[in-house]
Amino acid sequence: MLRNEKGEDDLRMRTYLQNFLNEYPYEEADKEVYLSAYDKITQNAEANAKFFALIDGHERGERVGTEHRSIVEEVAKCVGVPPCTAEMLTVFCLSREAEKRMLARGVEKEIIHDTFYDFFLKNWETKYMCGVAGTVFWDWHCRFLDGKIYALGRLQFEITEFNADRYEKDGRTVRCGDRVLSIHIPRVNAPFDPLSCSASIERARRFFAEKFGFCDLPFVCSSWLLYPLNKQILPPTSNIVQFTDRFDILYVIDYPDDKTPVYAFLFGVGGGVALSDLPRYSSLQRAYVEHLQKGGHTGYGYGIFF
Repeated sequence: MLRNEKGEDDLRMRTYLQNFLNEYPYEEADKEVYLSAYDKITQNAEANAKFFALIDGHERGERVGTEHRSIVEEVAKCVGVPPCTAEMLTVFCLSREAEKRMLARGVEKEIIHDTFYDFFLKNWETKYMCGVAGTVFWDWHCRFLDGKIYALGRLQFEITEFNADRYEKDGRTVRCGDRVLSIHIPRVNAPFDPLSCSASIERARRFFAEKFGFCDLPFVCSSWLLYPLNKQILPPTSNIVQFTDRFDILYVIDYPDDKTPVYAFLFGVGGGVALSDLPRYSSLQRAYVEHLQKGGHTGYGYGIFF
């Protein structure tokens, strides 16, 4: 027995899913993959029950997190679809309630659309790395569904906590655990120049003050873009270096063995790819390959500015 004999709830969700996919430039083949996976779930009593228990719980106000990923994997196994496909499908369906909550807060429809565009980007990245429509970024998406991340121009901003001991400058002090806005840089085909970044940052100041009452929060960033190697191999006028120069770098972490994060963001591949097979389309990619061939590490920096 499905959720109701007429399947009305399932049909409404399918309509939402179809409309959601049509709002973004998903390939027709990907749309069919997701709609087919949804139909398989709704036609399987066990999968249907588990899937909509998660959806219904979210609509009742329950938070979706890491612990729910195993439920989605069970659903995928029930109907024979790849787990990453089922995970992205679930994110799409959960976005219905997330959108309602954002609208209730007064967030404009355009901002919600731009924010959820990240799902399309991660679908593309997953296909590039794994050859399957879906996502390998479940935990990342949960932060969107929780209303913590918003796309405002070129950059994304996340409400989070300061992840260093202490920072003092110009009479202001930030302590570990204090609220901050973390900057994320989506992989979109758009300028990453200083003017675009500055406009995005100023827009974030206004947005979080108006919608959340968070005034004059510090900005932080934890990214491979802030890794010191970039300043060694790029000119001072490069967009990456100019972005990095906004921050006081508080610490740097090396990835001595696991290169997966930088491999994914810089090269668009998994960490298991051989050095000889890494793409070398840009000067930055070529410089990183040379650095790694010499035994160098990759990593990230954590920075802050007011």
